[in-house]
Amino acid sequence: GMSAEDALVSATSGAAGALGLDGEFGSLAAGLSADIVLVDGDPRTDVRSLQRVRMVFARGRRIPTADDGA
Repeated sequence: GMSAEDALVSATSGAAGALGLDGEFGSLAAGLSADIVLVDGDPRTDVRSLQRVRMVFARGRRIPTADDGA
């Protein structure tokens, strides 16, 4: 199988590269577009931490989550 870190790379920068969009998406860097999911834990070592979402930012705005009481 694939490690948690390899799965994250495949789903983010790897996918952007496969689509020819790695100059715009797929990683956090100045000048790139990014949606960000903040989780409780380190998904590079424990992929289950992706189930513990604390905050989401999309298109530069915070998106309400269940933790916000929504």
